[in-house]
This record gives sequence, structure tokens and C-alpha cells, in this order.
Amino acid sequence: MNEDTKNLLKECTAGCQMALGSLDQIKHDITDHKLMAEKDSHQIAKLMMDGCNMGIQSVSEYQNQYRNASKEALELAQKLVRAEEDFMEEMKQFL
Repeated sequence: MNEDTKNLLKECTAGCQMALGSLDQIKHDITDHKLMAEKDSHQIAKLMMDGCNMGIQSVSEYQNQYRNASKEALELAQKLVRAEEDFMEEMKQFL
């Protein structure tokens, strides 16, 4: 495994861990069935979307920085970007 592959995978892992930490912090709020009606859902959605946007930018930057990473690592990074884009799209309904 070359250094670019290791570095790209390390950064993707760090981003996923950050996302999981964010979700863990708000999980008590998102399990409330009345969340969609509460004004807090707006703020939570904004925070989650901001996090996704930062993740998309970071991973995209790392894809460019570590261009010599393996094809599999680059594809994995792209899947992560798509997942964050999809999650952002889902959050729009709460704004």
C-alpha cells in the first residue's frame, strides 16, 4: 500500500469518526418523534448540513492531494462524498 493510499484512507476514517461523533451528540434529539415539529430540528439540520459540507470539501481536497492513492481508495473516498451529499439532501426537509 503506497503512502497516498494510507493517507487518503486515514483522512476518510477521521472524517467518518467525526461524523459519527456528531450524530452521537444529537441522537437523543433525533429519536424524539415530535422532532419534525420542533424548532430545534431546523438548527440540527443546519449543523448536520454544515458538517457534511465540510466533509465533502475535505475529502475532495484529499482526493486531489493524494492522487496516487489506489483506485479502490479513491473510489471509497468518492462514495463517502456521495453519501454526504445524499445526507445533506435528506436534511433539507427539516429546514
